[in-house]
Amino acid sequence: MLREVFEYEYDEIAAILKLSQPNCRQILRRARQHVAEVRPRFDAPIEKREKLLHAFVDAATTGDPARLVALLSDSVVLHSDGGGKAPELPNAIYGPMNVARAILGSVSRFVPANLSRRMALVNGQPGVVTWHEARPFAVFTLDEEEGLIRNIYVITNPDKLALLERGGQPPA
Repeated sequence: MLREVFEYEYDEIAAILKLSQPNCRQILRRARQHVAEVRPRFDAPIEKREKLLHAFVDAATTGDPARLVALLSDSVVLHSDGGGKAPELPNAIYGPMNVARAILGSVSRFVPANLSRRMALVNGQPGVVTWHEARPFAVFTLDEEEGLIRNIYVITNPDKLALLERGGQPPA
């Protein structure tokens, strides 16, 4: 992060971490490689991802755990980001049964009844923006692998959602 986000030079990073510059370069190379391995190799066509997203939303909102689990890969991971200011899961959730329980439990505990949602492109991929009382409540999207959901990303962090307030409108 020091290099990629904060644009520190390798000599500065080495001094901070008390490591050699070559070691810092190697750590960054390995981190980039790890991130590349975790991402799906090929993106599914957008229509296929939209269909999977609609099926996911339907299964989650109707509270059908069997349908929800059927959409999830064995290696599914649920990630959430509330920034410590909004509902979130403190850690990533792994596995189809755990993810389904977390989603259905979160929907019943944290999602307001009068929530509205709109399909939207999120970072160029199909996603859902939910609104509560004309304010963005959450954004979620997913990664697909071989027709199943591999990763689910939920953002409830109000600092990040504030960008939507300035540029988006809730559904009518």
